[in-house]
Amino acid sequence: YPIAQSTNNDYYLHRTFERVDNFAGCIFMEYQNHSDFSDKNTIIYGHNMKTGLMFAPLIKYKSQAFYDAHSYLYLYTPSQTYKVNLFAGMETPHDSEVYSYSLSSSYLQECINSSTFRSGLGVPTGNILTLSTCDYDYANARYVLMGELEPIDDPW
Repeated sequence: YPIAQSTNNDYYLHRTFERVDNFAGCIFMEYQNHSDFSDKNTIIYGHNMKTGLMFAPLIKYKSQAFYDAHSYLYLYTPSQTYKVNLFAGMETPHDSEVYSYSLSSSYLQECINSSTFRSGLGVPTGNILTLSTCDYDYANARYVLMGELEPIDDPW
């Protein structure tokens, strides 16, 4: 999916990447993040669609077996390709500290301790990508998947 960004987080919540009104919205970056993924924590939001599209697959990371089969992902930008080494996935409130732009190593350790899977990667020291979607276990719950960005040469 392409990643959109606006001057506020509401704009793409119910608009497509082409800026057309649509309840499903699109994948979008936290408006206060730098678009080049240079922040210590870049946050990307996407709907948890009943159809299984957008960020619905994130919930599958509640299973260790799913993580074991999908322990990293790729992020492609015009200027850099990243391997995203996933180190934590957890349920969290919508106003959790995980939505900060810089996370302390002690908080990252808390995320690892709370994770629904065990990665064995330890506390990351580089830039983090946090993917966030709705989770329906309690009111205003979110599921976040966190990974460390590793710049790589384009594998293709």
